[in-house]
Amino acid sequence: MLVDIVKDIIAPHQDIDVVGELAGRDELLQAAMQTRANVIVLGNAAQADNDDYRELLYRLPHLKILAITADGRRGFLHELQPRVMPLGEVSSDSLIEAIRGETPSRRAGAAS
Repeated sequence: MLVDIVKDIIAPHQDIDVVGELAGRDELLQAAMQTRANVIVLGNAAQADNDDYRELLYRLPHLKILAITADGRRGFLHELQPRVMPLGEVSSDSLIEAIRGETPSRRAGAAS
């Protein structure tokens, strides 16, 4: 059923094609490499292992993985993406916060 829902969503978009369907995860990496897919849609995201995603993304850095939960209510987009995060004013505090992984938006969210 999830496959049909995804196909219905994609169908109106001429620049996106569904190139295949897989029943199991064993063929996933091989199929992704053969088709040079840009996006892979996976159902049952809660049972997926992040190591599987990581391996796919490291081997195919252009790939995006759309993982949808079994109930079809939530989804997660996995991608290998370099990013630049603005730190704001450079100070000793902002540098320490950046090293710890705190960003201005995270600090603002934590303060509320």
